[in-house]
Amino acid sequence: MRLSFVWWNTSLSPAGKDRATDEQRQFVCSMVNFMLNEVQVDFLALGEIAEKDVNVIIENCKLTGIDLQFDFSQVGRTKFDICFLYRREKLSLNGSRLITSPKGNRIFKIAQQVDFIIPSSDKPLHIFISHWPSWKNCNENSADRHKLGQSLRNAVEDVGYEHRILANAILLGDYNDEPFHASLAEHLMATRDRVSAKRKPYLFYNPFWRHLGFSKLSSSDNMNEGSGGSYYYKNGEITRWRTFDQIIFSSAFLGKTEWHLNEELTGILDFSELRQRMMDNKEIFDHYPVMGVIDEVKKNG
Repeated sequence: MRLSFVWWNTSLSPAGKDRATDEQRQFVCSMVNFMLNEVQVDFLALGEIAEKDVNVIIENCKLTGIDLQFDFSQVGRTKFDICFLYRREKLSLNGSRLITSPKGNRIFKIAQQVDFIIPSSDKPLHIFISHWPSWKNCNENSADRHKLGQSLRNAVEDVGYEHRILANAILLGDYNDEPFHASLAEHLMATRDRVSAKRKPYLFYNPFWRHLGFSKLSSSDNMNEGSGGSYYYKNGEITRWRTFDQIIFSSAFLGKTEWHLNEELTGILDFSELRQRMMDNKEIFDHYPVMGVIDEVKKNG
């Protein structure tokens, strides 16, 4: 059995503020339809979504066997802007909660925790969906970004350990930090080192370290092809590409249980029509979807 998970920051309604046209919403619907019904994604989390966007998705997407959930609760001066869809046949919802963390007069959105049971194996699965503040609202070097990483780490540890292995946890979202930033690498403790993560069960493994550069090697005729990250900032002074969107795995998926990370199928989904829109200065889109895959490996005997 295989399970696939996708995160996509749609750019439609940041913090619930509508900025999209009807045509742009229809394009998002076409992407959602493709990922659910062609790619056959089992779990799809969408960021920068508001209730109006959800209604358009419900009306225009084929959601046979798919459940959609959202919680757009207000948090201080902002609000959660995430919804998620999942395939009922393969994932059984076991609860959901919003995780926040106060500091002074601010309240930070850390994640939405979604708990599932995998019916085929009766195993719990914990997913943490995050959309952290941009560098404009929380500086790249701010201590507040360290708090984001530590608070997410604490939330996962609250789920607990089983046989001294950190719970089956998948963390995904738009962190507005790259894999090497301290919030993720030091405070969350998400490493690029797969061997260390396997040996030290308290570490997370972040396969998106390998997606920090262009996906295709350069040649004279393909200089503009391929992605250089998951997020495209049209006005970037030094680089226009950042790998802000990531999917991070607890070490349980590195050979410690029957569920294993399929790293070959884990990465950035570079769709050509979306890429064209991302390069268009008149468009709102600036993020690729990212996907993570786990496979069930039955033990002999």
